[in-house]
Amino acid sequence: TRTLLVEAGVADPEEAIVLYSQVLEVQPSNAEALAYRGWARWRNGEGLSARSDLDEAVAVDPAYPDVRVFRASQRHSDEDHIGAAADLVVLDGLAAPPIVGDLLAASRLRERIAVGLASDGDLLAAWRSSIPDYRLTRRTVPSSLSGAGYLSSPGHRSWFNGASTTWTRR
Repeated sequence: TRTLLVEAGVADPEEAIVLYSQVLEVQPSNAEALAYRGWARWRNGEGLSARSDLDEAVAVDPAYPDVRVFRASQRHSDEDHIGAAADLVVLDGLAAPPIVGDLLAASRLRERIAVGLASDGDLLAAWRSSIPDYRLTRRTVPSSLSGAGYLSSPGHRSWFNGASTTWTRR
């Protein structure tokens, strides 16, 4: 199956879908094959099949970083900005290889999701509910702090800029 995965990685989307499907015939719970077949399907315009593969890959291996990026991108494209942000929150808690961060930076996916959230009026709600350390430390954010202003304040970092959260006041 490793050879098929390597071949699929350099194939055009239609051929890649066939190769990933062959891997899945042998290993139905192969998260890599599910994630990349879902991504190839999404790029090929097969939205429903892509969503199904990406969701199944997350169910099989919720800690697989690639599928979190793919699904966040797909959800953003489908205007599910809160779902996309949630995938990035999970991604931030994983030990993803540096190339994943490079991909996010190059695609500006975090920024595009934030713009989508702001356009929907959901930025503050998504921000407050998506900070991993916020739930762990049980600290509260004073209601007088605005989401946008606090996002850029010194000492605070969240899913938006890809690091862990620390709470400090100016």
